Amino acid sequence: MAGAALGAFLLWPRTRPRARKALVAGARELVALERSRRTRFFGDAFPEYRPEDQAVLRYLAAGAGAGLLCAVVAGLLVFGVLLAVLLARGVVRASVS
Repeated sequence: MAGAALGAFLLWPRTRPRARKALVAGARELVALERSRRTRFFGDAFPEYRPEDQAVLRYLAAGAGAGLLCAVVAGLLVFGVLLAVLLARGVVRASVS
C-alpha cells in the first residue's frame, strides 16, 4: 500500500531518494512487527542483524502476494456466510407463512 501511495514520488527523480527512504523505513517497521509476532506466537529466535534495504523490500513483496490471497479467501468466506444466512432466512420465512 505504501509503495502504491509513494509510486509517483518514486518515479520522479527529484523526490525518489526521500520517497525510497520513507518506504524502506516503513518496511523495516513492518519487518520488526512481523519478527516480534513470530517470536511471541511461535517462539522463533532471530539473530540481531540489520538486513539490507533490498532484502527488506523483497521480503515484504513476497509476503504481499500471500496477504492478498488470504484477503481474497477471507472475503469470499464472509460473502459465502452472508449468502447462507440470507438463504436460511428465506427458507424460514417461506415455511412460516
